[in-house]
Amino acid sequence: TSVVDACGVCFGDGSSCSPTCMAYGDPHYKTFDGLWYDFQGQCEYVLVSDCRGGNRSAHGFEVQVRNTLRPALPAAQVTATEAVAIRLPTNASGGYMVLELYRSTLQHRLDGAALMGLIPFMDSYGNVITVDGSRVTAKVGAAGAAVMWDGFSAVSITLEAWSPLHNHSCGLCGNANGSLDTDVSETAMHDHWIANPNTSIASLFPTDISRPQTCVESTVPGSTDPCVTSSQRVAAHLFCMVLQVTTGPYGSCFDTVDPSALYESCVFDHCADPSLACASLKLYESQCLMRGDLEFTSVVDA
Repeated sequence: TSVVDACGVCFGDGSSCSPTCMAYGDPHYKTFDGLWYDFQGQCEYVLVSDCRGGNRSAHGFEVQVRNTLRPALPAAQVTATEAVAIRLPTNASGGYMVLELYRSTLQHRLDGAALMGLIPFMDSYGNVITVDGSRVTAKVGAAGAAVMWDGFSAVSITLEAWSPLHNHSCGLCGNANGSLDTDVSETAMHDHWIANPNTSIASLFPTDISRPQTCVESTVPGSTDPCVTSSQRVAAHLFCMVLQVTTGPYGSCFDTVDPSALYESCVFDHCADPSLACASLKLYESQCLMRGDLEFTSVVDA
């Protein structure tokens, strides 16, 4: 019998886990408080922002995502996250810099300069940026937050226990107040979190790489389901079944991390674009590691 709880704390009760918000694949979202939902908007959006005082700060920590249409699926409104922009506070007087992350490391920018020439990066305000293969991690000292971009379609934001954003965040990630009740209404305000010249929220992306030519939301019921044929569903299940088989490589982690939501998103993504489905497996493995499970067998190569 283990004396270590799901958060890795000896004799803990499982209540101290750092909340993590995720956006991945053909965008699937998990808020800080654990609400899972799908949203296929084709725009740039505020994923999380420092909203202390009840309003977004024009200078504080913020993460925006750029969602673009999957052109291979003309019959469905299916999008994917293709870029991330992070506003990093640099002093208490409103100074900041912007980190842009794309699918190519050569396109990454930090305040307009090529990021790779600045790595590893650390400043006096606690901002630390590291790169490991295609994965980029930015630790934001002032916000008590860590942002991870996998280099393809998945981004996650984890808050430290002391982060001032607990109960003071806003955006598609929710408000991190420990309750699902407010998440349902806040995350449903998709158009409120659009960042472009026609809204009150300025885009953090100065670069037009992959920028959507139009900004639209899916309004037709059922139009977001990419699994059109039975053969698509069968192929998707075969790829994603590692998230269901108790005797499979992830079986040791099932009691600690429920794989059901990630299985559903894996199937959805595989039908839309098989190259995106691996994001669900990567996220499941990262959650298992965060919860202290070191016994599962990884299916993701180096």
